Parts: sequence; structure tokens; C-alpha cells
Amino acid sequence: MKQTTLCYIDDGERYLMLHRVKKKNDASHGKWIGVGGKCEADEAPDECMLREVHEETGLTVTRWRYRGIVTFISDTWDNEYMHLFTATEWQGEPDMGIDDEGELAWIAKSELPIADGVGNPSINLWEGDKLFLRLLLDEQQPFFSMKLVYIQDELVNATLFGAQATSLRIIADKLSTPQTNPQNVADKLSAPQTSPQNVADKLSASQTNLSPQTPQNHCRNYIPHFEVKKTQFITYRLADSLPSELIEECRSLLDIKNAGEELKVRQRKLKLLVDQYEDAGLGECVLKDARVAAIIMDNLRHHDGIKYQLLHWCIMPNHIHLLIEILGDHTRSDIMHSLRSYTANEINRLLGRSGTLWMPEYYDRYIRDQRHYEIATNYILNNPVKAGLAQRPEEWPWCG
Repeated sequence: MKQTTLCYIDDGERYLMLHRVKKKNDASHGKWIGVGGKCEADEAPDECMLREVHEETGLTVTRWRYRGIVTFISDTWDNEYMHLFTATEWQGEPDMGIDDEGELAWIAKSELPIADGVGNPSINLWEGDKLFLRLLLDEQQPFFSMKLVYIQDELVNATLFGAQATSLRIIADKLSTPQTNPQNVADKLSAPQTSPQNVADKLSASQTNLSPQTPQNHCRNYIPHFEVKKTQFITYRLADSLPSELIEECRSLLDIKNAGEELKVRQRKLKLLVDQYEDAGLGECVLKDARVAAIIMDNLRHHDGIKYQLLHWCIMPNHIHLLIEILGDHTRSDIMHSLRSYTANEINRLLGRSGTLWMPEYYDRYIRDQRHYEIATNYILNNPVKAGLAQRPEEWPWCG
């Protein structure tokens, strides 16, 4: 199942959209869509979205929201998971002639033909796009999961929040208007919000095996790690920041036997599972305590210039992002042990608690090139904005 992203650049009244008219053998030929494309093997959805927007518009997105996942099932085209984003702040002006697949244009939201009698019918949209655009237009809509089933170009079924619609008219009627209250949507469809198990089921369809362990490519419990690259983007979390069902699902996927490109595919699937809870605020969130954050910050600076060069960091309520360049013969594993062992003892002592503080696993990705470095930096510095904790990165005291 391929992974793609789609982003709607939002200036308040309009979306920047692409009219797909330049490629003959294009599944979306003649349609208006957002900006996006296929994820590369080692990209998270946010990274793919940032890269694709820059490549197709020339814009550097600085503020965005991860809005939902759409599962496409087709008898004609490859099935896919599409990750939906909206972006409200960026640097630069769009280059309207940069894309080789279509023509960029600003489309007024009021012109989108998302229902009968609404908008401009000459703007040709996929029927399924009309459904998820209703959700995107509602700024209060929480993260959602939608499934769209096509036979050739015809949308024959749709699922929202796990609720099966017997006809497209039913799901369209239940969505009502773009201003529909998000809780009412869930209530009307008589379905719970997406659960960890549902996310795991959707993102772990393949039981592909991983490669054998080697010093450069090894796996502790369930997340692969890579030692050979010196500049690393690392995320580590509090032990209570993910549901136990999700952790068990990740562990159940581990069956290391076969080598090859499948390792990267599996790593990305595991990362996608975890990403659903990136800024969900689960657990006690003890890192939001300024005293606790100060312990973390002092510890990060203590090793700066000795074990690593601290390039960028962000301390969130229940997880931490780091961008570091490892120095000398030090390893990422050694560094992470130093960071987490000391802080666990100090924080437990401060809060008068005991037990495990950090998840035993952490996520790491080496930086490929300058563009990847810029994307990782942007992601780290804007994480508080994305999570709704600050209006601008500089307002959050625990990032830099």
C-alpha cells in the first residue's frame, strides 16, 4: 500500500490547488486537487508534505496541521493511504508555473462544489474529495479517518470514523455543511473516534519481515536504529505517552528474518502508528512542568560539545525532539542512555515518584542532505505551534 500526502495551502478565504491537465496518463487528469505526492521510503508524512509543497509551489511551509488519513481502495489504481494537511503560514510566493503535472491557482472556498447547489460546478473534483473537503473546511474538526472505495472513476462507498455508509447520499447528508460540529459528525454516524487498534489495523496490513540485526542496522524491541550517520533527528517519549495497545501492536509486527528494502517500509509503518499520537497529550505530561523541563534542558546542554553538537531541540509535554551531530567515537545509543538515565532519576526525585519514566524505545532518523536538515529543523521548531501550544515558535520557551 503506497503512502501519499495532500496539502491545501490556506490563506483564509482560498485554497491553493492544482488543476491536473499536463500529463496524459494521469488518474486525476482534469481534476482539481491539493498539492502533494508519494512519500519516499524514509520519509514521515510531515516531511513528505513539506518537500512536495516546496517542489510543486516553491513555498516553504512554516505552520501546518495534520488533519486526517484517507484510505483509497480502487479496482483500477494502486490502493493508498493519503495523509491530509492544511497549511496556514509559509515563506515566499507561489510559483504558478513550477509544477509539471498541472496548473496552480487560488480557488475560493465558497467556489468549491462540495454539495449539490454549492460552489462552482465547473471546478471538477473527485466525489471523495468533496467529502473530506467538508471536514477540512471545518477548522474545529478533529483528526479523522475516512475510507473511499472506487470502481474505475466512480465512488461506490465511503466510511467515516469507522461507520459504513450504505450510500454516498447518506454520508453527504450526515456531513451536512462545512460548519458541522465535529462531535455531531461522530454522533450522527453512530461511530466512535478512531481507536489505536483501528489505526494499527489500517497501517499494518502487511506482515512483512525485517532484516537480520547488524551493528549498523539493528532493532531493539520494535524500532530499527541506524548507527552509521552522525547527524540524527531523534524523538523520545514518556512511558505513558502512547496507549498500551499501540505498543503491543508494534511489538507484534516484529519478526526479523528477511533483508532488503522492506526494512525501511516496516520502519515507516511503525513511525506512522506512533505519529497518530504525536501531539495528543496522552499521559501525565510531566514535561510541561517548568522544573522538569529545566532538568531536561540542563542535561542536554551538559553533553553539548562533548558527546554531540546540539543543533535544535524541542521539549513538548510528553516527548522530546532533538537534532544533533554526534561527535568523535560516541554512539547514539550511548548518548540516549546518558540523557534518559540521569533525567529519569532526577525527575522522579523531584516529583516524589518512582517507576519507569521513559519509553524504552525512541525514534531516530539520520539526516540525508541539506534539504532534509531544513525540513527536520522546521518540524522541530514548529512542533509547539502545530500542537496549539504557541502561536509562534519563539513563544515556546523550551525549543531552539
